[in-house]
Amino acid sequence: MDISPVNPMLYFPGASAWPEEYKGKLLMEKLMQNQINNIEKQGIKNGEEIAWKVEQQVTQLTEVVTDTNLRVGKLEYQMVTLTEAVTDIGVRVGKTEQSISRIDGHLLRIDDHFVRIDKQFEQVDKQFDRVDKQFEKIDKQFERVDKQFMRMDERFEKVEASITSMQTMFYGLMIKQTRWIISMMLVLVGLSLHAAGGFRRTRGCFMANHVWGLLSHPGPELQQIQRERETVSHVYSHHVLLMALIPVVCSFIGTTQLGWNFGDGQTLMVSMFTASYIAVIFYVLMLAAVALMGRIIYWMARRYDSRPTLNSCIVFAGYVATPMFLSGLVALYPMVWLCLFVGIIGLCYSGYLLY
Repeated sequence: MDISPVNPMLYFPGASAWPEEYKGKLLMEKLMQNQINNIEKQGIKNGEEIAWKVEQQVTQLTEVVTDTNLRVGKLEYQMVTLTEAVTDIGVRVGKTEQSISRIDGHLLRIDDHFVRIDKQFEQVDKQFDRVDKQFEKIDKQFERVDKQFMRMDERFEKVEASITSMQTMFYGLMIKQTRWIISMMLVLVGLSLHAAGGFRRTRGCFMANHVWGLLSHPGPELQQIQRERETVSHVYSHHVLLMALIPVVCSFIGTTQLGWNFGDGQTLMVSMFTASYIAVIFYVLMLAAVALMGRIIYWMARRYDSRPTLNSCIVFAGYVATPMFLSGLVALYPMVWLCLFVGIIGLCYSGYLLY
């Protein structure tokens, strides 16, 4: 280092050191130089620290920016998805608006229908008003009819009183005639027993002798009846009219004197008047049933080559019904199950004679 004095005039030969003044300046310069060096070193150190911090902040900022870019990308993707969803929602909203428009149209038509229905209900109400008026008229008419029925009831009460008195008189007469009916029944039973004994008469007389033959030997007896060639009037007058009286008279006596027995200890008595007209109807029905059965036999025989005549079929039906007529004897004791049992037996035997 050059330490020559700045001003050579201040140097004295033989002097051992620099002047004090100059020496202080050198120290100042050294101090200043040291300070400058320190400042430079401190500046460099601070600059390096600042640069390192700045670099770290830049790195962090770069990471933040990168993360931000990723988030922005995701946000853009979500925005695209949201845009598509909004678009789809817009399409659906459009369809919904169309549906709402159609619903509005339907509601308008429904309103029109309700208006028409209201008008129809108004008409129905008017009709109900008219019906109510008609019912009021009908009620008045029913009131008049009720009054008439009340008057008729009074008249019927008077008639019933008259009929009661007449029935009392009629029952008295019927009781008087019961003995005569019982005696006739005994005669009828005697005649039946007489026929069962085999008593025979010539053709044209009483024909009850066929009864025993039909019960004991039906085959030969039916052949005998066929050979006799009776007429319908003859078989009715000599056989059917008499045999049909058996169930009629027996049921009349049994129901009026003993009553129907149902097997449980209870009996149902029939009045004389009721039993009389039932007996007449029963008798007529049995006579008609014989003729009807003859016509059925005649119709069933149409398939045979040698078809019998209608007269022969009715005569045959009159004799075939004989077991059913005889089963009417059980009606003297009118127990329901017993009458049914005996009636079924008579019906089966009549079927046997028929086939």
